[in-house]
Formats: sequence, structure tokens, C-alpha cells
Amino acid sequence: MKKFLLIAAMACAISASAQKFSKPTATHRFPVKAVAVAKQNQANPRKAAGKLADNQMLFGYSGDEAQFFMQIPLGAGEQNVCIGFEGDQLKKYVGCKIVGIRFALNEVSTITSSSVWLSYDPSIENNYIQKANVVGLVDFWNIQNFDTPYTITGNEEEFYVGMTYTSTSSNAYNLITVTGNDPYSFLLKDEGNWYNYSNAGYGELPIQLILEGNLPERDLSLSQFSTDRRYYKTENDKLSFYALVNNVGTKAQKGFAIDGYIDGQKSFSLKSEDEIGGESLELRYEVALNDYQLAVGMHELMLCVAEEGGLAPLPENTVDDTVRTAFNVYSGANTMKRDKFILEYITCNQEYSDSLASVIISNVAAMRPDIIPVAIHVDYSDEYPDELSTTPGLYYAYYLTNLTPPSVVFNRYWVPGADDLYFSMSGITNSNMVSSYCDYVSESIPAFCSVNITPSYDAANKKLKLSVSGMRTGDFSTLFGNGALTVLLTEDHVKAYQAGYYADNYSFEHNGVLRKAVSEIWGDALLWNGLRFNRDYTVDIEDGWNLDNMKAVAFITRPIEDDLSMELFDINNATAVSLKDIAVDAISNIQSDNVNDGKVYDMSGRQVNGQLKAGVYLQNGKKFIVK
Repeated sequence: MKKFLLIAAMACAISASAQKFSKPTATHRFPVKAVAVAKQNQANPRKAAGKLADNQMLFGYSGDEAQFFMQIPLGAGEQNVCIGFEGDQLKKYVGCKIVGIRFALNEVSTITSSSVWLSYDPSIENNYIQKANVVGLVDFWNIQNFDTPYTITGNEEEFYVGMTYTSTSSNAYNLITVTGNDPYSFLLKDEGNWYNYSNAGYGELPIQLILEGNLPERDLSLSQFSTDRRYYKTENDKLSFYALVNNVGTKAQKGFAIDGYIDGQKSFSLKSEDEIGGESLELRYEVALNDYQLAVGMHELMLCVAEEGGLAPLPENTVDDTVRTAFNVYSGANTMKRDKFILEYITCNQEYSDSLASVIISNVAAMRPDIIPVAIHVDYSDEYPDELSTTPGLYYAYYLTNLTPPSVVFNRYWVPGADDLYFSMSGITNSNMVSSYCDYVSESIPAFCSVNITPSYDAANKKLKLSVSGMRTGDFSTLFGNGALTVLLTEDHVKAYQAGYYADNYSFEHNGVLRKAVSEIWGDALLWNGLRFNRDYTVDIEDGWNLDNMKAVAFITRPIEDDLSMELFDINNATAVSLKDIAVDAISNIQSDNVNDGKVYDMSGRQVNGQLKAGVYLQNGKKFIVK
């Protein structure tokens, strides 16, 4: 593929102009809104358009089998997006013609013009093999034929298939992406440059080729491959997986066979006598792991098409016959108690629906003491900034969710009913639903380490010291390497503006507000002394923070490499401590001339003036209680 500009994780700093939900800026962050579509038998993607001739088919990511699609607002003006194809992806269609393009857009009432095109290199202006203007757009799927078809040569050609449209609205969700594991790129043009969004959490663009000619009669493909979770016990546990079998040939097939491989060794074979023609078929299966004596660690599960209608697959059709995924196994006895969950809530006080979602988050936290809410504030736009937004929070929101607020991340771990790690709060109706997801995560991945925080406070210098320690099991290093430690500070009962809170917009109470990333935002390396670690941090308490309402939060993940693969974001264990009423003997470095000065101090070492409220205080080095 041509080397388009790639936004590498953490490679560019987030500036103030990047803290907005409108047209992508240098960091190319834009929000998406996920809409769930139930998994079920779906229409054959070859016939999905409904207007294809018998000698025509669709090629590319169809989205008809997708569990989710997402709507993305790119802003007003001209927008350019495309996908790329390499020669080996099309070699089974040598001699066939590309006669047109099928593509999906949304809210087309805001689009004034659109076109589709083929290009060898879209970075060269007006470098089109074919281009056609589109008339009569409709929401979602559209078909546009070319005046002159393009014949596939099979000479390792590579080209790009794209669409250009002009929108009049900065808020319209025109662009649609769909989730899946098809190997097609996602490229977006901004300020004259093309950026590659492949594997960036946005999904795939629903842009397809319409092929015509001598199409293969027999051709099954596999898609939508996933396991029900990523961690399994080595004994008495079953690996459950799901896949979709698609017939992309021109004739129905009577029966098929799928071979399964674990770590490259053929382990099982699945046979079906069902006829697969006009619809795709779901494939669900369970593998007893104790039959394979797998070692603790990461393993690969691979499926491939073995038979189509009783015959071996044609070699030239096998490019999409194989799917892979990874899973972990652990010793059932070698685990620890899970202490807490991290519930990260992407929010913006300029978004009215956040006030409703905040109620759900608060109800969950009240109902489940094992949940630690962390409210990550982001700016809505330059004109409407969220004063509680922080730079670390912007990084978290960008790499963890890519969702418009409000949205939720559970333990930085995949949850059912969500794409990858997150889902929109628009799909949440009550706190019990959130709690059930936490139960699912608890059952899906056990803890292999512990983490504890011991705080102390230097009131004279307003410095907080956090001593973080923990232990690991024997399986930890195999599954998580040395691990990484992330430490955050949050604050409750912060009164600030909130759109949609009509009692008094400025009296809304924000809880769990992320104030500071004490560690590196993706965690600090852990240095182990045998099975134990200890790491100390010192942080300045800023003016305007109320220590009595603050918590120190710590959790352990894998070490995150430069690519920041979302697959590595699992939180293995977490904890939090309140910074209210830090023990008297933990208050250090108070100047001696202040200890016996007769003045009254609170338990954080701050001088208190005026009438005392109920609580515990210090005077002349001694505690006393006001009831």
C-alpha cells in the first residue's frame, strides 16, 4: 500500500484546538455514535443491494453482517474518504470488471453534492481512473455505476475506492463506519493530507466494488469471528466462539466444513449439511480446553474453510477463508480476589445528555462499592470548553473510546453489547444494566495481582504522598509481563456548569472528576522484588481542590507499547482510597511553631476559621471532635 500519513499513538501532542468535537484537527479525533444491530442470519452480501444482476456481486466490507455501525460527524464542507485494495485481494476476480460502487451515507439531506471514484493514488489531485457524480442520494446504501468499467488485470495492481461529498452541517452524522475484521484500510483526507485510520477503533468504511463477469460459483468466506471472552481456565473450561459463514459465490452450496486450529495445530472440524445460498449462517461452537492441555499464556485460535459443497475450496478463492483470534488461559487456582472495577465515564458539561447519564453513574456507584467512577471531561468545542477537562483526560477519551459523550469504559475491557471496550450511554437505561456488565467482566477475567495505596499529607507544603504496593501470582508475569501501574486523583462534589440541568446550570454536582494523572498516563513500569512491588509518588495539591472530597485511584495493566493496541488495555486489579481524614500520624512536616499556636486545623492540616462544623479537628497537636 502507498505510505499515507499515519497518526501513531502518542506521537503528536494534543493542543487546545484538538479538544473539540467537530472537524478533526491535528490529532484527528472525531466522535462516533454506536448503534447496535442484533446478530442474526443476514442477507447474502452478494445480493444485499437488491438490484444486482446474476453476473454481478459486491466486494469489500458490506456491513450487512455487522453487529454495529457508527455515525461520524466530520463537519461542514467537502469530505473525502476511501479504502485501499491490494492485488492479492482481487486476484480471484481477474478478468472481471468493476462496473460501479456501493456506498453508505447518513443524513443525506445535509449533503449538497457527492461523487465516487477509483484512483491509483488519491494523494495526487484529480488522479482518477473512474469518477461518477451521484444523483438522488438516500440514507444508508447507495449504488452508482461508472460509464466505463475497469477490468481487473491481476498484475498486482493496487488502487483506492472512495467517495467525496459536501455537507452543509457541522453536526450531521454523514459518515458511517461498520465493525468487523475485514482487511481493508480506512483513509480520510484532512487539510490536504490523507490519514490512515485502520485499526484505530473507528471501524471500516462501507464502500464496496460492484463486480461483473465470470464470477466464482463456489466461494465461502468467514467473518465476525470472536470468542465469548478472552480468558479461560486451563481445566474444566470451554472456549466458546462465534463466526459468520458467507456464500460469496454465485451458486448455493449444499453443506460445508470448517477446520479449527489451536496454535497452528489442527484441533477439530465442524461439518454442516445446511444449504448456504441467499443468507449467511451463524456458526457457534465450544471447545473443551482440557482436551488440549494448553499452557498458561496467550494462544491463537484459527478457523478456515475446508469444504464447499463437498469439494475443497478453490485456491484462488481462499484469501478470505481464514480468520484468527487470540485468547488467554490461566491456572484456575492461581488467582486473587478482584478488589475494584474502574468505570471510566467520558463526559462533557456542554452536552445535555450527560446530566442524565451522571445520575446512572451515581446510582451504580452507590449500589456497588466495588466500582470506582472516573469522570473524564473533554471539551465540546473551542466556543464551549469544559473547565474540568484535562490533557490526560483527552488522551484517555481519544484512545479508549472515540465516542461522543456520554460513553463508558468498563475496566478497559471488552464487554458484551459493545464495540471493543466501550459503548454509548444512550444504550443504558438503568444502573442494574451497568452492574450486570461489571459482573460479566468479573467472571471473564480474574485478578492475578493486588494493589494497595497508603496516603500521607504534608499540609505545610500541600504535598500528597502516595505509597502504592501489591503482590502478584505465578501466572501474572506470563499473562501481563512486568505490568504497568497507573495512579490517578479524582474529586467528588464538584459544582460546575452542566447543560440540561435546568434547576441551576452552575449548581450541578460532578463526581469522580479526573483531576490529575499522577503516574504516566498509560502507567509506570513496575519493579518487582520477588512477588511484591512498591512505588512512591508525591503530588502537589492545587488550589481549588478539596482534599476531603478526593480519592487516590490505582490500577495495574499490561505495559502499553507505542502502538497502544486496544487489546492490551485490560485492568487486572484496582483500588481507591479516600483522602478525607488522613490519620494524624500521617500528617508530616508541619512546622513546629504552628503545632502549639492555639489555632484550629482540619485533618488535612488546613487552618479552619469561623464556626466549626461537625467533624474531627486538631489544636495544639491534639484531636478533638465537634458534634
